[in-house]
Amino acid sequence: MRLVNMDLPNNETRHHIPFVMDIDAPPSRVREVGIEAMLSVASVLRTPVPMVLFKNVTEQGMAYEAIFWMNDPNVW
Repeated sequence: MRLVNMDLPNNETRHHIPFVMDIDAPPSRVREVGIEAMLSVASVLRTPVPMVLFKNVTEQGMAYEAIFWMNDPNVW
C-alpha cells in the first residue's frame, strides 16, 4: 500500500493576512492592487495564484483577506 503524507507533502505553506479598506475603495481595485503587491514579493509563489477575498463589512470598512503561498516555511 502506498502512503502519502497529505499534511507535509512539500514545503509550500499558505498564508492569510486580514486587512480592512475604506468602504469607498472599489473591490476590483483592492483585489488588483493586493495581488500586484503579493506578486512583487520574490518568495511568494506564482502558482497557486495569490488571492484577495472579500470577507465582510465592519464598522471600520470592508474586510478582506490576502491569501498566498510560499515554498520556504522559514521565511515570513
